[in-house]
Amino acid sequence: MIQQDIQAADIPAQDSVMAEAAEIEPAPAELENDTPETATQQESATDRMVKVLARLDALESQLATLSRESSPTPTSEAERREKAPPERARQMRIIKRYLAIRKERERLKCIADAHREMRNAVQGELRATSEKLQRMTEKRARAVLNARRYSWKLRTQALYSEINFARSDDKRRNSAMRARRMIDAARQDAKGKAQALQVSRDELNRLKRNLKDPSQPERASDVARLIKERDQARNANAALEARCDRLQATVNQGSDIIESMGTRLANAEAAVRRLAAS
Repeated sequence: MIQQDIQAADIPAQDSVMAEAAEIEPAPAELENDTPETATQQESATDRMVKVLARLDALESQLATLSRESSPTPTSEAERREKAPPERARQMRIIKRYLAIRKERERLKCIADAHREMRNAVQGELRATSEKLQRMTEKRARAVLNARRYSWKLRTQALYSEINFARSDDKRRNSAMRARRMIDAARQDAKGKAQALQVSRDELNRLKRNLKDPSQPERASDVARLIKERDQARNANAALEARCDRLQATVNQGSDIIESMGTRLANAEAAVRRLAAS
């Protein structure tokens, strides 16, 4: 009767053990979602736990055997029940074993999830760093290309400026030489006009000295003609002097322009040297 009560009391415990075992078994969806690395870790941990539990069972069996061998033979059924290992304790050990296995699986799953999150975070940081490095590389390449283009532009401008300066220098030099020749010719002409004016003055003075009667038509016409020639010579000389002044101003202006172009060329060459050095 006592044995039947123990068995009836053990039935719910066995049902609870089956339910716990069913809960411990992973679902197919969880098995599909687990990675090979996580599954390998779970299997290795489960194997280690099973080995430890088997070793504990063996030790308990050895202890029970030793206790039975060391104790006297029981004389009654009650003593045998007291000495024999209870079935409920064995079921509780099974339940604790399954709970420990499930807890270990949950811990391994948490570790795998944390590892997966950490791996995703590290991959995201690596991806962001790679994109940032690529953007910096592209920006540096664009800056180098723009610097090379600007350097080439400055060199081209300096070359064109040098060519234009050489052409302008030749043109201004030719213009200055032509202006000098024109000035010399004008001076020679003015000198000739001045000599002619002096001759006219001398002739006029001589005629005035030799003039006895200014009212005579011939003498008066000669004087008027000489005065007219003198005035014409003066006007021509004044025009030539004004033209010489204009030509001299043009030559001075050309010299100033040549000096400014030389300064600009020197500044452009210095800028090109600084850019090439950088």
